[in-house]
Amino acid sequence: AFDETVWFNPKLFDGKFDDKERSIKIYNDWIEYVKKTVPSDKLLIFNVKQGWDPLCDFLGMDKPKDCIDFPRSNSTKEKNASPILKKAIWVNRIVKNVVRAACIATFAYCCKRYAGY
Repeated sequence: AFDETVWFNPKLFDGKFDDKERSIKIYNDWIEYVKKTVPSDKLLIFNVKQGWDPLCDFLGMDKPKDCIDFPRSNSTKEKNASPILKKAIWVNRIVKNVVRAACIATFAYCCKRYAGY
């Protein structure tokens, strides 16, 4: 689905997403258009590196109590440290391999069974 929305969509970036300089220009032009057309009291120009304060102030909300660290890095080291995530990845790989094997076995069975038809 992502390929269809970015790389092969003729409307997005005029279908020339691979042209990096042109794509950056279209992106920056869009940002400027948004800045000019959206009222300043309805628009937040925000970088996640700024943390919770600008976002919460803009939304008129308190900072979340259960997620103090923002932004988080989501590094590979952090992901690998989570035993739950390790188990989920392991189970995911097993399920994928079982499904692949079942598909191959079903295909082989059908080929053998219906080869004469």
